Amino acid sequence: MMRTHRKNTNWPYVVILMCLFALSVTSPRHWRNYVRKASSVQPTAEAVMVDAPMPSPSVSSEISGGVADSPPAESVAAPSALVRSPQHELSVHSLAQPQWVSASEKITRLNTVDPLPRSNHTPSIQPLLAQPPIAPNPGGVAPDDIADSDIADSDIDVAEVQPVRSASLPQSVTLIERLENLEVNGECSLWAYEVIDLLEQLATLEADDRNSIDENLKSLRKAVADADRAAEEAEKIDDPEAASQLRHARYALLRRLDVWQQAGQVKVAAEVTPPSSAEVFRNISQSADEVARAASLTKMGGLWKRYLMLDELRRLASEPGESPIARRRQVARRVLFRAESPGLSETQRRFTESPSVKRLKTHLRYWAAEDVDVAKLLADVEQFEQDRSADAARRVAETYQRIRWSPVQAERDLAERIAKHYRNANVRLAVTDRFLNLMLPRIEPKLGTINDTFLGNRVHGRKVWTTQLRTRLLPSRRRLRFALEAHGEVHSRTTALNTQATFHSRGVSRYHAGKLIQVGPRGMRLWPAIADVQSDSELEDVETSYDGMWLIGSIAKNYARDQHEQMHDEAMNEVNGKIRREATRYLDAQVDRQINKFKTAFATHVLDPLKHLSLRPQPIQLVTTKERMVSRVRLATAHQLGAFTPRPRAPGDSLLSLQIHESAPGNIIEQLDLDGRTFTLRELRRWVHEKTGRTGRPKSADPTRTDPLPADIEEQLPEDVSITFADHQAVQIRFAEGRVVVTLNVKQLDTPNRRIKNFTVEAAYQLESEGLEAKLVRKDAIRLSGKKRINMRGLIVLRGIFGTVFSKNRPVELLGHQFSSRPGLDDVTVTQLVVRNGWIGMAIGPRRHARLVKPRPVVGQHTE
Repeated sequence: MMRTHRKNTNWPYVVILMCLFALSVTSPRHWRNYVRKASSVQPTAEAVMVDAPMPSPSVSSEISGGVADSPPAESVAAPSALVRSPQHELSVHSLAQPQWVSASEKITRLNTVDPLPRSNHTPSIQPLLAQPPIAPNPGGVAPDDIADSDIADSDIDVAEVQPVRSASLPQSVTLIERLENLEVNGECSLWAYEVIDLLEQLATLEADDRNSIDENLKSLRKAVADADRAAEEAEKIDDPEAASQLRHARYALLRRLDVWQQAGQVKVAAEVTPPSSAEVFRNISQSADEVARAASLTKMGGLWKRYLMLDELRRLASEPGESPIARRRQVARRVLFRAESPGLSETQRRFTESPSVKRLKTHLRYWAAEDVDVAKLLADVEQFEQDRSADAARRVAETYQRIRWSPVQAERDLAERIAKHYRNANVRLAVTDRFLNLMLPRIEPKLGTINDTFLGNRVHGRKVWTTQLRTRLLPSRRRLRFALEAHGEVHSRTTALNTQATFHSRGVSRYHAGKLIQVGPRGMRLWPAIADVQSDSELEDVETSYDGMWLIGSIAKNYARDQHEQMHDEAMNEVNGKIRREATRYLDAQVDRQINKFKTAFATHVLDPLKHLSLRPQPIQLVTTKERMVSRVRLATAHQLGAFTPRPRAPGDSLLSLQIHESAPGNIIEQLDLDGRTFTLRELRRWVHEKTGRTGRPKSADPTRTDPLPADIEEQLPEDVSITFADHQAVQIRFAEGRVVVTLNVKQLDTPNRRIKNFTVEAAYQLESEGLEAKLVRKDAIRLSGKKRINMRGLIVLRGIFGTVFSKNRPVELLGHQFSSRPGLDDVTVTQLVVRNGWIGMAIGPRRHARLVKPRPVVGQHTE
């Protein structure tokens, strides 16, 4: 009998149960995302804000001492707030926002009334010796801590609650996405859910519901404090990834709260009535006269008058009907820019802080002021947070440049917070004294001859110099200060010839020379070397012309020794003086030669190209402690932003650490002005050389090259290929998810046989390190995408061209042979190399503790 096999029919039920379980877990979150995406569709400006006024034309602020008119701002209404009813229905009526009127709008009427006669009042001011600088640097923003912290601390007090008077705030889509990524972690999920709910509630509140807005922001500030405690708990249970994610989310929330809180104060300040136009013109004329009289009491009075443009101010104040508003605004901003420059010396700063100059600056702000739509500013900030676009960044930066000159303190404070959080330093370098000492050269003993005159006696012999160099950091809160010191000894054997005797001696001189070097906002300064010398000698033998005579020879020798002993101190003083002069000359010559060599190379490869791109490194913080020097620099024009995310934390034993935010190379690329232009691939290289002021054809082996098409790659490119970049954001660079991604947006590429339009090229680089070398290497294939599908033949053409441009065989060196070839760095290696949160973090430390910090896995696809 055949045995029948009975089929098992339980597995369909098991599959169904598993599907139901999966749906029960994922459906709530997907429903939340669906509702959020659906609600993010905003009604048009015409439908929501019919009566919205048009923003007025703007004048950009001074860049490197000049002021240029900018085109009128776009008349785009601020995006409306999201309103969600209990049934998730959109209400058009609730989406309408009232216009946020700045106090500076009331200042426009100040430019139409004739001024009153000027006053002859003379203030009593002590004469000050000061010389105005020729080219002051732009101002900075609040620094972060000196120590390598995971985030830059803010000075906002999370426990402080101030009433907020604002329109509805924009929805923080990017922050909510980051918080959703935190929900997968058990330690963070409750906190993330709470903050998401508060943010969504805040976006639905009407501008007139001030009590609800205040209570909501109070709860969000409490959430900031809760995030600190949660991060500490995560560290205790050895979960550094959760702690880092929490700190990043906390900082993203904190910077928004900081800006939102101050933006609310602008509404209150807008209710203050400004002075009349006649009063402002009269005050400027009187203040300019007062400053001119105060400057005449100083030795540099004429320079101060020209530097502060006093004659021009008085002329404009006396001709209100003839001088255009734009010219008054331009001159006022230029004077304010110069008077508040961080490049002023202490003596110069005392003059610009004198009562007369302070009064002049106060009155000039009414000329420099310009209308600002704060609601639109907040919307632009959130747009930049979401897409990092250059257009949004430019709008935020231009609004900042307008409100920083406002006569209203609340608006200036808002500009300061925008600068602190969105125009922060994007390059940070920290160097320890130990690393500097390792970089110093070892000086071999130097043999020399002595042929000189001491106390009228001819002296000849031989000497041996031994020298050791070391650096010593000198603490300073505003500058990089250190002393280069030389410690050494001079051993000598000499013979001194006298008319009566010959003295044979040996001596030793110990010297300590030092040279102070300082880097500040006004550049580098070197002080002359100084030295301290202590010498001693021992008389070994004396020869006289009576040595062959019994008794007389002995008496002659004793007499010569006594004379030598009496003149010993005087001779040692003369020896010390000669060695002091020789040591200081040697130290000055060596340091000056090396510094000049460094300054020439730095200017050639860094400063000059940046100057041609209208970029000037602006020091935000220069600090020296006993252990390290820290410099934080912003690389951006007046119309660009800087860093706004927390930088990676360097290992505690780092000898050198460097962090670079993606905004630094991004701002450089933007200044190349590639948008909408057409080049052959070889013309592109020449264009970059012209834009950066580099002439000639640099050698391909030069590690300081910055052009995108090196000579050896250029020779492989076809001559008959032309590329037209997209009209906006032609080249983008992003530091995210452990990679550096370079994106080219191309409008059109022409070859002899083919034309390809509207496509994107994406090349991703990964970090690699070995010893003291760190580099970016492309390992993955180049990604190509387009609005229309690219056929196989087109893909082959594109991969051939851009595979050569972004060659796998040509990595980008971050730390090259300039470190690896140093003999004193044998026990030092790269201890950190990460790409995180928009930053590249690198560190060099001792080899015995070398544990390379690799990029952490990123939860989700979006990086804050």
